[in-house]
Amino acid sequence: MVLLVVALITGTKKFIWTGADDVAGIVNSILRGLVGIVNALVSWMPDSPFREFIDSLRHTFGLEALGYLNYFLPISEFLGILTLWVSAILLYYAVSVVLRWARAIS
Repeated sequence: MVLLVVALITGTKKFIWTGADDVAGIVNSILRGLVGIVNALVSWMPDSPFREFIDSLRHTFGLEALGYLNYFLPISEFLGILTLWVSAILLYYAVSVVLRWARAIS
């Protein structure tokens, strides 16, 4: 940006614009602002209402050993993958119904 102004003042026709750093700075500022807004929104959300229930189940049924089992058989990852898979299948069927309704597919 500075080189552009200097080139216009001095009347030279050859100059190298190095404004990519300026654009990157603007984009970084915008992203930092968006992250700040999202963090503020998330901080206003309440805590999970199920945390106390899960903790009480752990102590009631003696599920302390579940952590040791989870080391060899990663149940939490399995549940995450299952959630993603079911979401993808439901999205597929929802899009399929909408396209059939719009008569885009048969």
